Amino acid sequence: MNAARKAVIGKAPGDAHSQYVALVAHELRGPLMPILSAAAILRQRPFDPEMIESCAAIIDRQARIISRRVDDLMDVSRAQRGVFALQRARIAIADVVRQAVEMVAPLAEQRGMTMTVSPAAEPIEVDGDDGRLVQALQNLLGNAVKFNGGGREIHVRARRENENAVVTVTDSGIGLEAAEIESIFALFAQREPDVSAHANRGLGIGLYLARTFAEAHGGSLTAASAGRGLGSTFTLRIPALESDFEFPGNAHIQSDSRSLSFLTTA
Repeated sequence: MNAARKAVIGKAPGDAHSQYVALVAHELRGPLMPILSAAAILRQRPFDPEMIESCAAIIDRQARIISRRVDDLMDVSRAQRGVFALQRARIAIADVVRQAVEMVAPLAEQRGMTMTVSPAAEPIEVDGDDGRLVQALQNLLGNAVKFNGGGREIHVRARRENENAVVTVTDSGIGLEAAEIESIFALFAQREPDVSAHANRGLGIGLYLARTFAEAHGGSLTAASAGRGLGSTFTLRIPALESDFEFPGNAHIQSDSRSLSFLTTA
């Protein structure tokens, strides 16, 4: 855990604002430096097509990181003020899972991980905000990739459980002690110092937002682990709509019980 993050945790209320600003500045400076470097290179070699393409890719990638972090911070502000609204619609859980997996799969590939998806045996739909649910699941998957330690497997499973649509994300990574489980959902929560510096990147708001979005849908988000080094399972529950015999326009959500594997290599 770096000094900027350590400073935020455990500070008195009077220090919270300045420490919060320091943390945000620290996290935004990271992606800004490659952008500035790419701009400097472009000024030096303005007529090199390959260099232009390479620098443009760097700028685009880092700008997206900044945009995501700013969006997350705005979501935190809205959540704490109770002013963010859900754009509800009838959506398929299978589509939520697919979109979230597609977003995180490239990162898993870079880390040489295998992401396996087990779709529900039957179509499951919920009354929810597609963007917020995808974001919640994306945060869970990103968390699994970051804290997978030496583990190489992430398993996503969707199913109906009584009146709920349930999606679980299970990893084979560093695991959690019982005392940590609830604290990881706190705003700006950070993991223990034995986690690698690379995994510690971020503002510590992903799980907070994921739980906030779940509860806004009348659902829940919980975590479980057998202990350090034994992996973790995060369970997202959202009230499901009653099953219909017909799903007009949603034939694409039909799926069997086979697992879909995204096998990646280092």
